[in-house]
Amino acid sequence: MNMDLIPKAIARLFSTADVAALQHFREKVHRYPELSNHEKETQKTIRSALEQLNPTEIASIANTGIIARFKGYESSAPTTIIRGDMDALPITEETGVKYTSCNHGIMHACGHDVHMAWTLGVGHLLTHHPSPGDVILLFQPAEEQSVGAPRIIESGGLKGTDRIFAAHVDRRYAIPSVVCQSGPVSAASDHFQIIIEGRSAHGARPEEGIDPTPILAEMIQRLHMCQNTLSTPNSRVIVSIGTINGGSSHNIIPASLVITGTIRTQFPDKRQSVHDHFNAMVTELSMAGPSKVTYDISKGSPSIINDTDIVRSVSNKLSKTISSDFIRTLDKPNMASEDFAYYLTEIPGCYFRIGARYKNDPFIPVHNSYFIAESEAILMGSWVLWSCCNMDSLNPNT
Repeated sequence: MNMDLIPKAIARLFSTADVAALQHFREKVHRYPELSNHEKETQKTIRSALEQLNPTEIASIANTGIIARFKGYESSAPTTIIRGDMDALPITEETGVKYTSCNHGIMHACGHDVHMAWTLGVGHLLTHHPSPGDVILLFQPAEEQSVGAPRIIESGGLKGTDRIFAAHVDRRYAIPSVVCQSGPVSAASDHFQIIIEGRSAHGARPEEGIDPTPILAEMIQRLHMCQNTLSTPNSRVIVSIGTINGGSSHNIIPASLVITGTIRTQFPDKRQSVHDHFNAMVTELSMAGPSKVTYDISKGSPSIINDTDIVRSVSNKLSKTISSDFIRTLDKPNMASEDFAYYLTEIPGCYFRIGARYKNDPFIPVHNSYFIAESEAILMGSWVLWSCCNMDSLNPNT
């Protein structure tokens, strides 16, 4: 780990032993990644690392998750949750790093190994520099399936807490950049399925059947028009078709066609507008006949929308230690989803993105077999999230 890349005021907070322990932990969880809802060995590794820090409480949650409480020194101060996600992806690693995955076909291609490490890093900082209020380190399973956060909430993981913070590595930005902005920093994710029912016939005698393909062609055009019509400069909409299935032979008119895809929106009102558009479109095409058209939209994670006052408080806190040049906003809207959004429907908080590449290195997207986050991001993420624990309130002037 190159400590020269970390601002000196931050580097001084970590002992040599802290840095070595966090690096070792990151490499271990990276070597042995586990898929969503199967994070049993990861859970054991986290528990072992936490026990070295002597928190006041360690407990399992949501089956493969784990929480640890660090006591603050003021009973009236707010209780803060720091969340790190745990699960990996079904991808074969090709990074070539010395700590490459030993679990074939599974890798931490989304940086959750670093997210766990900087959540643990907050614990290291708290042992040397306690916060006013209690801090709960939450290691959450199953983020990649968007079911981990709801299960944590259902398990009572937010009970008695006041605010929550988390972050994501991002190779769009160089170390030591921190992306901290108000408004949407992720997108709501919905899945749709449309079924066009016709009647099968010989391809040479289409008049004897009901051909669903003209409706398919019309549907594809309307779906693309939907995103163009509803998108604005400040509120992007994406409607993407992922699969089109139907038919069994080149000379048989299919009895039905099935379209599936994803809807991404940044704001709740725009999300509803897309749903309304689907309903109107399907109703009109079905009434026009002769094919019957039905649809279903399955709601996924809502969008993460950072509160303006909280972001102002956090930015003020961070800018007391690092140059404002390192405190960034997103270069473009992030239309991926993140189940951290569920927490923000319950308690206030903020979600950051942490620079994870060296200055002259190329961008590598997540969910890619070559993705790797540089280890220095662990210290930056630890410091950012620990700083959030040390805000006495969410007042913009704090």
